[in-house]
Amino acid sequence: MKKKVSELEGAELDYWVAKAEGRFFEKWDDTVYSWINDCCISEGDYFNPHENWSIAGPIIEREKIKLQPLYDQKRRFYGWEAKALQYVLPMEGPTPLIAAMRSYVAHNIGDEVEI
Repeated sequence: MKKKVSELEGAELDYWVAKAEGRFFEKWDDTVYSWINDCCISEGDYFNPHENWSIAGPIIEREKIKLQPLYDQKRRFYGWEAKALQYVLPMEGPTPLIAAMRSYVAHNIGDEVEI
């Protein structure tokens, strides 16, 4: 079954960011993925870029992902838009990290993923 990257959130989005990063990971439960980067992990090492700036920030900087707030016709804020490259369609999300990580996955894996 395929799912649009624009619909990914939470641990599911984190899983696809890890795949795009080429990381090995271990599923602990339905909401948390731990990450393994060349060696062992401790119980507190979670790969959660959808909510953790210390993980997502370096990806955003390295990939030069552009972020901007979104406003409706009445100038009310309603979310964020992220764009990994000029020729990639922008992705939206309720937070800058969700939008940026969706954009990163779409750029590296495609607009849809196999669930």
